[in-house]
Amino acid sequence: MAVLAANLVTLRQEIYRRWPHHQKRFDGWIGDVSHQRRKSDHNPDSRGVVHAVDVDVNGIDPRALVRVAIRHPTTQYVIFNRTIWSRTRGFQPRRYTGSDPHTGHVHISGRYGSAFENNRSAWGVAAAPAPAAKASQPASRAPARRPAAAQPGKPGSRSLRLTRPPMHGYDVLFVQRFIGAKQCGEADGFYGSRTEAGVRWYQHMRGIKATGVCDATTFRHMGITV
Repeated sequence: MAVLAANLVTLRQEIYRRWPHHQKRFDGWIGDVSHQRRKSDHNPDSRGVVHAVDVDVNGIDPRALVRVAIRHPTTQYVIFNRTIWSRTRGFQPRRYTGSDPHTGHVHISGRYGSAFENNRSAWGVAAAPAPAAKASQPASRAPARRPAAAQPGKPGSRSLRLTRPPMHGYDVLFVQRFIGAKQCGEADGFYGSRTEAGVRWYQHMRGIKATGVCDATTFRHMGITV
C-alpha cells in the first residue's frame, strides 16, 4: 500500500491548519493513470513511499507557500506558475516548460532517503500570510483610512531602475537576493547594471516585458503585493 512520506504529511497538516477553508480540487499526492505511465514523484517508490504533493492555489497564498517550501531541508524542487525552483540549482527560479504549467496548484517534491522522508521538522506555514480578501466580500462599515505612506526601502514601495547615483535600500537587496547572485551579482543593496540585467532575465523568464525596471508587476511576480 502506498504511503505519503512523513515530511510531506507534516507539510499538508500545516497547510490545512493555516488555510482550513482553501479549495482542495487540485490537492493530491498519489499519481493517477497518466502519472503511472511515466516517471513521477507521485508514483510510489520500491518501498511504497510517495515523494510529492500538489496543493490547490484557491484559498491560499501560493507564493508564500513556495517561499516556505524552498527553505525546508527536505525539499527537492517546487513548481508553480510555469516556474521551477530546484535544489540542484540552488532554488533559483527558472522557466518550467512541462506540459502542465502548474497554474492551478503548487507541486512540492521531497528528497529521497529515510533521513528526509522521516524528518518531521516544522515547515513554517503558520507564519505564511492569509489570502487577500475578495472584492465580492461585504465592505466594512468602519470609516475608510488613508493608506499609510510607503516605507523607505520597503519592497514594492517604488519602482527600481538605473539612476545616477544608483538607487539603494532594502528593496534593492530583496530583489538581488530573490533573483540570486548568478544573475544579479553580489547582493549589496545598490541597483546597478548587473542588478538591472538580473531583473531583465527574471522578467523574460516569467514572460513579462523585459524592461530592466523592477515595477509593480515584477514585484507581484515575486510575491510582493503593492
